[in-house]
Amino acid sequence: MNFLDDLKAVAERAELNPEHFWLHKFRATFATWALWKGVDLRTVQQWLGHSDMESTLRYLKPSRSQAVRDKVNEIFTD
Repeated sequence: MNFLDDLKAVAERAELNPEHFWLHKFRATFATWALWKGVDLRTVQQWLGHSDMESTLRYLKPSRSQAVRDKVNEIFTD
């Protein structure tokens, strides 16, 4: 719990609500960014220690980056 306490203390010093900060958010951010950068689902599943793919799929959120928007626009423009 030391790391969690440290995290909440840093949030407090930054004048943020420490109740909004949990270690799980770092895990979720890591998984989401890895998937956005092209790491395959099976690899992320192994990294996170999930026994089923359904758990890993929770982290597969749509990317809102300009590169993704450009690619979508390229596909759907004449």
